[in-house]
Amino acid sequence: MDELEGVSQGTVAAPLPNQGLTGSSVKPYKASLPPAAKPSLAERCVPATARPPVTVVIVNYNAGAVLAECLASVLSEATEVVVVDNASDPRVFEPVVARIESAPRVRVIRSPENRGFAAGCNEGVKVATQPFIFFLNPDCFVAAGSIRRLVAALESSPGAALAGGLLIYPDGVEQGGGRRAV
Repeated sequence: MDELEGVSQGTVAAPLPNQGLTGSSVKPYKASLPPAAKPSLAERCVPATARPPVTVVIVNYNAGAVLAECLASVLSEATEVVVVDNASDPRVFEPVVARIESAPRVRVIRSPENRGFAAGCNEGVKVATQPFIFFLNPDCFVAAGSIRRLVAALESSPGAALAGGLLIYPDGVEQGGGRRAV
């Protein structure tokens, strides 16, 4: 576990034959953040060779501006980003996804009803194109290089099916329950 210290919030799941993935170990925090700036062209156009083969699945329900911050943190970190919206208020959701929806590596699924987090994760997995899936709550942010480190941990441990990052608050304090005591 020590080699994963300082890794981002979220869980990466390794591909398993004939296994469904239905959840995440992310413990979200509520943060009051200013609206996000539109991701720059550079953030959206990181060379594919620089990104690990990961689909980030974000299940959203009325997260608003904090979703924009989350998206900005993952656009340069993964090959694909899938946002599954669980029937958010369009006045809250549409302005956020309008900033990134045209990016070729971003897919947005709009559910007509809120079917819950696990069902949203399953919808995201259905359209994922990458061998690794990273489940991320919309109020969490990914540190640079952390998804790559999680994938490296999975690839170095062939028997592992999941890798979870260290969950920290914006002030750097570790969130309780973010990992098992060993």
